[in-house]
Amino acid sequence: MKGTDDAKSRLQLPASVRSRVVDAMAADTLDAVLAAGEVTRVSLLTSRPGLRVPHASAADVDVIVQPQALRTLDQALSWFASSHTHASSALAVVMPDLPALRTGSVTTFLQTAARHRSAMVTDCGGDGTTMLTSSPAGDIRPRFGVHSAAAHLAAGVVPVVSSADARRDVDTTHDLAHARALGLGPHTRALLAQLDLTRSLQ
Repeated sequence: MKGTDDAKSRLQLPASVRSRVVDAMAADTLDAVLAAGEVTRVSLLTSRPGLRVPHASAADVDVIVQPQALRTLDQALSWFASSHTHASSALAVVMPDLPALRTGSVTTFLQTAARHRSAMVTDCGGDGTTMLTSSPAGDIRPRFGVHSAAAHLAAGVVPVVSSADARRDVDTTHDLAHARALGLGPHTRALLAQLDLTRSLQ
């Protein structure tokens, strides 16, 4: 989780509102992941010291602050895999902007991904990656960024067919409207209602 004021800058909302939406989306993503039976440990990787976990069950989440020298998500994930996971464990990376994500989708993906050394879910546009696994964790070779789906595919990552809620990441208000149509998690849904943003997303 980026955890900085410029997070989701393409989401055309006032900065103070955008930061609250980002936190709510992360909370709904965490809800879905924490409830998945295959998940034994959840860590939130961030570049911002002092970041609070946007979730009521914060005790169930380890906040890991990456070294400042690591400038990219790929570098941070590789560092995390080498320093914070067991050599033989499996690692799943989930982007924190999946407000419509359902626990069943997480479970199904992890069960299917377990058959492969590395697997992924591509986003709704087919260009990005919303979830990535590696077994063992230390073998992860992340390729996040522009055209990450193609880069991961070229690196041998197996694409797994998933439902729309697992593929609907949110970068723009259009994406958020689509996520709302799929069914937002309770944190994002309540915040949009509180801020009276529901109509603007119709």
